[in-house]
Amino acid sequence: MILEKEPKLKIRPMEEKDIDRVMEIWMIANKETHSFIDPSYWEGQEKYVREMIFGAEVYLCEQSERILGFAGLQGQYLAGIFVEKDSRGQGYGSRLLKFCMERTRCLSLHVYRKNDRAMEFYLTHGFKIDKAEMDTELGEVELLMSWESPRTEV
Repeated sequence: MILEKEPKLKIRPMEEKDIDRVMEIWMIANKETHSFIDPSYWEGQEKYVREMIFGAEVYLCEQSERILGFAGLQGQYLAGIFVEKDSRGQGYGSRLLKFCMERTRCLSLHVYRKNDRAMEFYLTHGFKIDKAEMDTELGEVELLMSWESPRTEV
């Protein structure tokens, strides 16, 4: 019996043709991981995010030509890591984060305090909490987190 090897995981830059899948993952992930925020908020942000996403560096995690998740960078700011529901907890988010960390000496990001899973994910990967801020639009506390590379060269 010959066992097939698991299809190779690939991380690549987003292309224009990928936008619909990326936005699908973005919307579903935000609604699922931010149950404390009214879903209509994310629906109201979709058009803005769709327009702004091309101004960021967006990297896709893909296996067998299926996009499983993505990460968005704006300079040294990590705008987010989003992984489709059925693929969460399998290391894809960690792969995307490590890919981003290899490209810079430091990163910062915001995460809602109530998003325990994301907060723990970033703490596990060496981020620290710098301060808590109130998102006045949503009335939720956001944590500013940061990471610095221990390497001297990047």
